[in-house]
Amino acid sequence: MKIRRVLMPTDFSECANAALGHALFLADRFGAELDILHVVVLHHDDPYHPTAHFPDADDIYRKLSELAASGLDELLGEGDRERLNIREVQKRALAAAPEVIRYAEKQEVDLIVMGSHGRRGWRRFLLGSVAEEVVRTAPCAVLTLRESQAEVHPPSRILAPFDFSAASRQALVAAKDLAMRFGASLEVLHVIEPPLDPDLYVGLHDRYESFDVEHLAGRTRKALEQEVAKSDGPDPDGMSLRVEGGRAGTEILRRAEESEADLLVISDKGRSGFERFMLGSVAEKVIRSARCPVLTLEAPTN
Repeated sequence: MKIRRVLMPTDFSECANAALGHALFLADRFGAELDILHVVVLHHDDPYHPTAHFPDADDIYRKLSELAASGLDELLGEGDRERLNIREVQKRALAAAPEVIRYAEKQEVDLIVMGSHGRRGWRRFLLGSVAEEVVRTAPCAVLTLRESQAEVHPPSRILAPFDFSAASRQALVAAKDLAMRFGASLEVLHVIEPPLDPDLYVGLHDRYESFDVEHLAGRTRKALEQEVAKSDGPDPDGMSLRVEGGRAGTEILRRAEESEADLLVISDKGRSGFERFMLGSVAEKVIRSARCPVLTLEAPTN
């Protein structure tokens, strides 16, 4: 992976601040520049919002800006400033996620590191849907993590779900590179999903009756071995392949917990239609529920 510029959006929540250590670590390890971005969200820009009619709306914005500036200053120690090339940036916008994306595109950011949850209520920034919006629309890789994942250490066990799509092939190459770079073990996981039936059919028949996972597993594993063998980059020590049956999102989360993975590497898109694996809801389920940091890669456009 080529990481020359890292972006860390923050709303100064505990979850967002937990991402700082990871952003500093990765910027240091890759020799990258680090931009720390805070978006001041004030509805004064919306003429239909009640705050637009407050006589002191500009004063509110100035106070928010002052608080944001002091918050940015408090995030970093002198050692971090001296060792790394860090920029502290403040933007004003109607919504946080689109501004994060605009900034990432304009500055040609290679990696966004962010908390998956943030402040609640009207002050929220990274709470749920915002983080997911950034993951869905970011022009680069996104590393998301929870407040409980603040401890920083090189990953030692990486899990890479694989569904034979072009997007998952790209994620596999990145996972191999990270495993080599950090001396981590790598497990490549494919989940064989049963056919999707409408909820109307539930209880009327056994959807697994004509779906033999064990029969498919042998052929699938051979195909998986071939894909890994022809993927770019050397194979890291301790790499293993695994084939499971079930629902993709559920099995990915179960296996990540079972193997004590400390990094999940996925793509935000995969197969389409009934063959979909990482498309939309599955990736978002993994990001919301994973107990380890999740690195989501932008799907290739061709």
